[in-house]
Amino acid sequence: MAQAQFFKWRREDTPDILVQMALRPSVFGTYELVIPKESLPTLLSMIGVTSSKDIGCPLTTKNKLNMAAMRRMCGVSKIPEKIWKEAREIPPSMTLKDSERGMSSMRIPGVSVHVLGIKKDEMGEFTDEKTGIVYKQEML
Repeated sequence: MAQAQFFKWRREDTPDILVQMALRPSVFGTYELVIPKESLPTLLSMIGVTSSKDIGCPLTTKNKLNMAAMRRMCGVSKIPEKIWKEAREIPPSMTLKDSERGMSSMRIPGVSVHVLGIKKDEMGEFTDEKTGIVYKQEML
């Protein structure tokens, strides 16, 4: 279901187009959700995680250390406070007018989603075979 979500890809070298999320296997049976970096606040709002304190378990020193260790093993860094603030200002449910999302909140009973951090992907060039236009994008 997560992969069915669409986001606007706001880049300098492209018009606003809709792109689909992707799941990528990571370490220890975890998955990375690949989205345009500009859409991170929207995604956080959709899954109902709008604070660095929303770690999915009690915020104890032990759990903070476990999260830091998981971040290190997965190769991700903490999400900046600026992004958390933006996420709190975005409504989690879908509005039909000017919507870029395929559905509303992604909170699903029985499914565990933990926001560990962000990882910067390597950038590469993609050439559109039809138009010959070269785009810079994250390489999956």
